[in-house]
Amino acid sequence: MAQTDTCPICLEKECDPYDDIALPCCGALICPPCLNRVRQAREKTPCPMCRRVLAKTPEQGVAQLKTRVDRGELKAYWWLAQFYREGEGVKQSVKESVRLLEFAASRGNPEAQYALANHYGEGLGVEQDDEKAAQLCEQAAEQGHAIAANNLGVYYRDGRGVTKDYEKAARFFEQAALEGLAA
Repeated sequence: MAQTDTCPICLEKECDPYDDIALPCCGALICPPCLNRVRQAREKTPCPMCRRVLAKTPEQGVAQLKTRVDRGELKAYWWLAQFYREGEGVKQSVKESVRLLEFAASRGNPEAQYALANHYGEGLGVEQDDEKAAQLCEQAAEQGHAIAANNLGVYYRDGRGVTKDYEKAARFFEQAALEGLAA
Protein backbone atom coordinates (compact mmCIF):
# COMPACT_ATOMS: atom_id res chain seq x y z
CA MET A 1 0.00 0.00 0.00
CA ALA A 2 1.29 3.44 -0.81
CA GLN A 3 1.83 5.82 2.08
CA THR A 4 -0.49 8.36 0.48
CA ASP A 5 -3.23 8.25 -2.13
CA THR A 6 -4.88 11.06 -4.05
CA CYS A 7 -8.29 12.10 -2.73
CA PRO A 8 -10.95 10.61 -5.05
CA ILE A 9 -13.17 13.68 -4.64
CA CYS A 10 -10.94 16.69 -5.27
CA LEU A 11 -8.09 14.74 -6.94
CA GLU A 12 -5.66 17.25 -5.45
CA LYS A 13 -4.99 16.46 -1.81
CA GLU A 14 -3.07 13.44 -0.69
CA CYS A 15 -4.69 11.21 1.91
CA ASP A 16 -2.63 9.48 4.54
CA PRO A 17 -4.16 6.06 5.29
CA TYR A 18 -2.59 6.12 8.76
CA ASP A 19 -3.96 9.49 9.84
CA ASP A 20 -7.09 10.28 7.82
CA ILE A 21 -10.58 8.88 8.28
CA ALA A 22 -12.29 6.58 5.81
CA LEU A 23 -16.04 6.61 5.27
CA PRO A 24 -17.68 3.71 7.16
CA CYS A 25 -20.21 3.05 4.38
CA CYS A 26 -17.66 2.19 1.67
CA GLY A 27 -14.20 2.69 3.16
CA ALA A 28 -13.23 5.50 0.78
CA LEU A 29 -10.32 7.52 2.13
CA ILE A 30 -10.73 11.23 1.48
CA CYS A 31 -8.70 14.29 2.41
CA PRO A 32 -9.65 16.30 5.52
CA PRO A 33 -11.12 19.31 3.62
CA CYS A 34 -13.37 17.01 1.56
CA LEU A 35 -14.25 14.99 4.67
CA ASN A 36 -15.36 18.20 6.41
CA ARG A 37 -17.56 19.12 3.43
CA VAL A 38 -19.06 15.61 3.40
CA ARG A 39 -19.77 15.81 7.15
CA GLN A 40 -21.44 19.21 6.78
CA ALA A 41 -23.66 17.98 3.94
CA ARG A 42 -24.50 14.58 5.43
CA GLU A 43 -28.02 15.62 6.42
CA LYS A 44 -29.08 16.03 2.81
CA THR A 45 -26.45 14.33 0.68
CA PRO A 46 -25.48 10.64 0.36
CA CYS A 47 -21.90 9.45 0.33
CA PRO A 48 -20.20 10.94 -2.75
CA MET A 49 -18.43 7.63 -3.41
CA CYS A 50 -21.03 4.88 -2.89
CA ARG A 51 -24.26 6.94 -2.69
CA ARG A 52 -25.30 5.25 0.58
CA VAL A 53 -26.73 7.25 3.45
CA LEU A 54 -23.90 8.68 5.52
CA ALA A 55 -23.68 7.61 9.16
CA LYS A 56 -24.82 10.36 11.49
CA THR A 57 -23.81 8.60 14.72
CA PRO A 58 -21.05 6.21 15.74
CA GLU A 59 -23.71 3.50 16.12
CA GLN A 60 -24.77 3.96 12.49
CA GLY A 61 -21.12 3.84 11.45
CA VAL A 62 -20.72 0.55 13.32
CA ALA A 63 -23.81 -0.85 11.57
CA GLN A 64 -22.33 0.12 8.19
CA LEU A 65 -19.00 -1.46 9.11
CA LYS A 66 -20.71 -4.67 10.24
CA THR A 67 -22.39 -4.86 6.82
CA ARG A 68 -18.97 -4.58 5.17
CA VAL A 69 -17.56 -7.18 7.58
CA ASP A 70 -20.40 -9.52 6.59
CA ARG A 71 -19.26 -9.08 2.97
CA GLY A 72 -15.74 -10.09 4.02
CA GLU A 73 -13.97 -6.73 3.56
CA LEU A 74 -10.76 -7.10 5.56
CA LYS A 75 -10.24 -3.37 5.99
CA ALA A 76 -13.68 -3.16 7.61
CA TYR A 77 -12.57 -5.76 10.17
CA TRP A 78 -9.61 -3.55 11.05
CA TRP A 79 -11.73 -0.44 11.36
CA LEU A 80 -14.51 -2.14 13.36
CA ALA A 81 -11.80 -3.43 15.71
CA GLN A 82 -10.83 0.19 16.40
CA PHE A 83 -14.45 1.01 17.32
CA TYR A 84 -14.51 -1.92 19.77
CA ARG A 85 -11.13 -1.01 21.25
CA GLU A 86 -12.26 2.55 21.91
CA GLY A 87 -15.90 1.76 22.76
CA GLU A 88 -17.16 4.10 20.05
CA GLY A 89 -20.68 3.19 18.95
CA VAL A 90 -20.42 -0.19 20.69
CA LYS A 91 -19.73 -1.48 24.19
CA GLN A 92 -15.95 -1.39 24.61
CA SER A 93 -14.42 -4.84 24.16
CA VAL A 94 -10.69 -5.23 23.66
CA LYS A 95 -11.32 -8.98 23.34
CA GLU A 96 -13.61 -8.40 20.34
CA SER A 97 -11.12 -5.92 18.90
CA VAL A 98 -8.36 -8.55 19.07
CA ARG A 99 -10.64 -11.21 17.54
CA LEU A 100 -11.43 -8.97 14.55
CA LEU A 101 -7.77 -8.01 14.11
CA GLU A 102 -6.62 -11.63 14.29
CA PHE A 103 -9.08 -12.57 11.56
CA ALA A 104 -7.97 -9.80 9.20
CA ALA A 105 -4.26 -10.14 10.07
CA SER A 106 -4.30 -13.88 9.36
CA ARG A 107 -5.65 -13.08 5.90
CA GLY A 108 -2.88 -10.60 5.13
CA ASN A 109 -4.37 -7.19 5.93
CA PRO A 110 -1.37 -4.96 6.79
CA GLU A 111 -3.35 -2.48 8.89
CA ALA A 112 -4.69 -5.33 11.03
CA GLN A 113 -1.22 -6.88 11.30
CA TYR A 114 0.18 -3.55 12.49
CA ALA A 115 -2.67 -2.91 14.95
CA LEU A 116 -2.44 -6.45 16.33
CA ALA A 117 1.34 -6.00 16.71
CA ASN A 118 0.60 -3.00 18.91
CA HIS A 119 -1.77 -5.10 21.05
CA TYR A 120 0.96 -7.72 21.54
CA GLY A 121 3.65 -5.11 22.11
CA GLU A 122 1.59 -3.39 24.80
CA GLY A 123 -0.16 -6.48 26.21
CA LEU A 124 -3.55 -4.94 25.38
CA GLY A 125 -6.18 -7.70 25.50
CA VAL A 126 -3.50 -10.35 24.94
CA GLU A 127 -0.46 -11.54 26.84
CA GLN A 128 2.42 -9.17 26.08
CA ASP A 129 4.66 -10.85 23.48
CA ASP A 130 7.39 -8.83 21.75
CA GLU A 131 8.32 -11.75 19.48
CA LYS A 132 4.76 -11.98 18.13
CA ALA A 133 4.62 -8.17 17.82
CA ALA A 134 7.84 -8.14 15.78
CA GLN A 135 6.56 -10.94 13.52
CA LEU A 136 3.34 -9.04 12.84
CA CYS A 137 5.24 -5.81 12.17
CA GLU A 138 7.41 -7.68 9.70
CA GLN A 139 4.37 -9.07 7.87
CA ALA A 140 2.89 -5.58 7.58
CA ALA A 141 6.23 -4.00 6.62
CA GLU A 142 6.64 -6.55 3.82
CA GLN A 143 3.43 -5.10 2.35
CA GLY A 144 4.69 -1.53 2.53
CA HIS A 145 3.27 -0.43 5.89
CA ALA A 146 5.68 2.37 6.77
CA ILE A 147 4.87 2.66 10.48
CA ALA A 148 5.22 -1.11 10.92
CA ALA A 149 8.62 -0.93 9.21
CA ASN A 150 9.66 1.86 11.58
CA ASN A 151 8.46 -0.08 14.63
CA LEU A 152 10.27 -3.18 13.41
CA GLY A 153 13.41 -1.07 13.21
CA VAL A 154 12.87 -0.16 16.87
CA TYR A 155 12.45 -3.84 17.76
CA TYR A 156 15.76 -4.69 16.06
CA ARG A 157 17.54 -1.66 17.50
CA ASP A 158 16.42 -2.49 21.03
CA GLY A 159 16.47 -6.29 20.75
CA ARG A 160 12.78 -6.58 21.67
CA GLY A 161 11.40 -9.94 20.51
CA VAL A 162 14.27 -10.31 18.04
CA THR A 163 18.04 -10.51 18.26
CA LYS A 164 19.51 -7.01 18.44
CA ASP A 165 20.73 -6.12 14.94
CA TYR A 166 21.63 -2.55 14.06
CA GLU A 167 21.98 -3.28 10.34
CA LYS A 168 18.44 -4.69 10.14
CA ALA A 169 17.20 -1.80 12.26
CA ALA A 170 18.75 0.70 9.85
CA ARG A 171 17.27 -1.15 6.87
CA PHE A 172 13.75 -0.98 8.34
CA PHE A 173 14.17 2.68 9.32
CA GLU A 174 15.26 3.42 5.76
CA GLN A 175 12.28 1.48 4.36
CA ALA A 176 9.93 3.54 6.51
CA ALA A 177 11.55 6.77 5.34
CA LEU A 178 11.42 5.74 1.67
CA GLU A 179 7.74 4.96 2.06
CA GLY A 180 7.15 8.50 3.26
CA LEU A 181 7.21 8.24 7.04
CA ALA A 182 8.62 11.47 8.42
CA ALA A 183 10.92 11.27 11.41
